[in-house]
Amino acid sequence: MEFELNEQQLAIRTMVRRFAQEHINPIAAEIDRIPDPKDNFPWEMFKVGSRLGLRTLALPEEYGGQDADLVTKIIVAQELGYADVICAKIFTQCWKTSRLLYDVGTEEQRERFLSEYRDDDTYLISVALTEPEFGSDNIFPYNEPEGGMKLLVKKQGEGYVLDGTKHFIANGNVAKLFIVAGRTDRNVGIKQGTSFFLVPRNAPGFSIGSLHDKIGFRAYGQAELVLDDVYVPKENLLGRKENFDAVGQAVTNWSNLEVGIHALTLMEAAYDTALEYAKTRVQGGKPIIEHQVVASMLADMYISIQTAQGLVWKIVHSENQQKFDRRLGLACKVFNSEAAVKVATLAMEVFGGFGVMKELPLEKYVRDSLIFLHLDGTNQINRLKLCNLLKS
Repeated sequence: MEFELNEQQLAIRTMVRRFAQEHINPIAAEIDRIPDPKDNFPWEMFKVGSRLGLRTLALPEEYGGQDADLVTKIIVAQELGYADVICAKIFTQCWKTSRLLYDVGTEEQRERFLSEYRDDDTYLISVALTEPEFGSDNIFPYNEPEGGMKLLVKKQGEGYVLDGTKHFIANGNVAKLFIVAGRTDRNVGIKQGTSFFLVPRNAPGFSIGSLHDKIGFRAYGQAELVLDDVYVPKENLLGRKENFDAVGQAVTNWSNLEVGIHALTLMEAAYDTALEYAKTRVQGGKPIIEHQVVASMLADMYISIQTAQGLVWKIVHSENQQKFDRRLGLACKVFNSEAAVKVATLAMEVFGGFGVMKELPLEKYVRDSLIFLHLDGTNQINRLKLCNLLKS
């Protein structure tokens, strides 16, 4: 399936490509190697991209965005990700979290929070679902009263008190606003008994705990959030609505596709790097691409990329036909993430001994690819979700 880009999309692609070349390429390796994850968020790059509209891209014009369609989002994500998937994920996560606030929030909540978000180039929003004891129970979910998140929510006066801990929260170390999910009805499962609360970073009783040091995606922080009797006024109940499927509102079709797009882009970058090297590296009297073993690896990489690309564009086609198939989103996340590990590893092998050296990007491609396996639920859980849909 081919999709012809319009003039605006072509202009956006040119702008984003230039931004990536000037502001991401020079720092990608550097931010990966900073030892302390508290110090490696790329603030200067982020602020420049924000001023270009990349942070607010998914929002309507009144909040600084373009209300970008799916093809435009894919174009931008791939141009950013070809330079570095971590920097790309920082921006696409902003699209997801800000759009959640816009779609579910009241008009008053939009105006109060998204106006600040629009005007502050350092403003990020974080969504807090996972807890130390409950991750997969939220994603599948295990929809029984004893399953899923346990963050305690108590009504108090004209508001609520939140008490508990969140875990592995994306951009939690740098966000200014947190959309926190908690149990507002403990007598039912999480699909019926959870709610979202808007919690500013400076709320009394709210603090950032540990910041995890990961093997890959090192500049994309996963933080622990500690809520110690945090009071939330009723005006900060997202959508002014209690007891619904909060997880289902956050882990959406776009969430799965977003991971699939980033995985595909990493594959393309790793493959192009390996292909160029194979054409110029001479062993056994000829370029190594002429050796069958190397040619076979490159062929496998190409096959994986084309299959992954086909899944992405099939989803776009379904969206354009207003027939988005939830099964395709899950399939895209699972296949593309696993293919990314395969392609990145093969690319590293093409380089032989050089592949594991930190002065080249191959080992980083491998480390980053491993993170895709666990974003938006493990692949084992997503397979179960897919099977559940196939049975229905």
